[in-house]
Amino acid sequence: MYQQGNVNGSPKHGHYGAYDDHHDDHYATPGRHSQTHGYVGRDSQHEPLGVVAYDERTFAASGLKREEVEVGVPLYEGSNHTAAQRFIRTGYRDVWALVLFALVVMLSCGLAARNARDLHNGTLHISHNARNDLHAMREWLPLGFGLALLVAGFVFAAMRAFTEQFIIIANVLVIVINAAFAAWAFARGYVVMGVIWGLIAALNAVWLYFVRRRIPFAAVLLRTSVTLITRHYGTLVTSFACLLAGAVYLAVWVFMGAPVFTQISDAHDNGTSVPGWVAPAVLGMLIALLWASQVCANVAHVTTSGVVATWYFFGEAAMPPGPSAASAKRALTTSFGSICFGSLVVAVVKAIYYLVRAALHQSRNSFAACILLCILNLIEQLLEYFNVYAFTHVAIYGSSYIEAAKQTWRLVKECGWSAYFNDCLVWPVLTMVTLVPAATFAIAIG
Repeated sequence: MYQQGNVNGSPKHGHYGAYDDHHDDHYATPGRHSQTHGYVGRDSQHEPLGVVAYDERTFAASGLKREEVEVGVPLYEGSNHTAAQRFIRTGYRDVWALVLFALVVMLSCGLAARNARDLHNGTLHISHNARNDLHAMREWLPLGFGLALLVAGFVFAAMRAFTEQFIIIANVLVIVINAAFAAWAFARGYVVMGVIWGLIAALNAVWLYFVRRRIPFAAVLLRTSVTLITRHYGTLVTSFACLLAGAVYLAVWVFMGAPVFTQISDAHDNGTSVPGWVAPAVLGMLIALLWASQVCANVAHVTTSGVVATWYFFGEAAMPPGPSAASAKRALTTSFGSICFGSLVVAVVKAIYYLVRAALHQSRNSFAACILLCILNLIEQLLEYFNVYAFTHVAIYGSSYIEAAKQTWRLVKECGWSAYFNDCLVWPVLTMVTLVPAATFAIAIG
């Protein structure tokens, strides 16, 4: 199934991202990338574009030789473009994670079906409050979902039209919010908290001042991403399908956990302790829910990354037919195990974080618990950020998760700070764009 060979100088491992410090000088173009600078932007034949790719740095960072390139079945079999040789299917990766995830989903569906049947037959009793909550969710979820989609579409269009302004406004809002918290803390007499929030606001202001020259380039990157997503709308369809799959699993999860919720609610109402089996059941349910949500999000991410990488290496004029479908197919087949593996790592850390946070309220040594919580939160955020780029390797080269993680780490050591600075400029924008529809959804469902 596998063979080694030279594929027109194409790397087995690589990355595209915001990795260039010389963006003020000139731009290259998609499908015709620069070996030295490697970023893309504007020329006489292309509109402003900004996805960055590295070939020479990739090889230098990965330690691979060009003749050590893995070859498999082309992802775009009908294309004669030389870039098609970069995109290959090399068999299923991380199969154990795929099988384990499938078992978890099947177990969840089986338990949910049994509990739904028992609820219908009256053999499973849930509290009056829990029953009211289920009815309210059924009535208000469609309305909240529709309003959130409408608001998200409007915000998305505005971000595309005013990208640079969005970046400035979002980053300034971070400073203003921290300053407001500092003022509130000082007004309430919480001096230490006020100093901390004030210091955070000041550091954010200083950082924004020193990276202000990166804002136009970050805006080009963000605008390009939005343009590509809207142009190749299959990525939006995939994201919507993943969102819908996540919502369906959430409904399954609620029915699966009905007996657990009932035990906890009854114990709280009666002032008694919960049975011993409830704690491990809650842990298992929490990991399952977090894992499923991570998988859904990462399938969308891998699909989108595959489309953007295809656009970069082929160029808009030579794009093969159906890049979204091809990327989604690989994400849901040969690369699905890698997605499940990386998602499980984050899900476990998140579950531990939530359990520690819940225990923090009952701990006598709250300072030690708070320190542990901060460490877990840092690990969680680092893993999630790392996975963004590891899954980009998976999207382009079909790597296993461990392979992708190793090559991502090498690239981070080679040129990671530049990407991080650009991401820091864009994060507040994405957070704002995410929170507005989420707030609309929350208000709609009460």
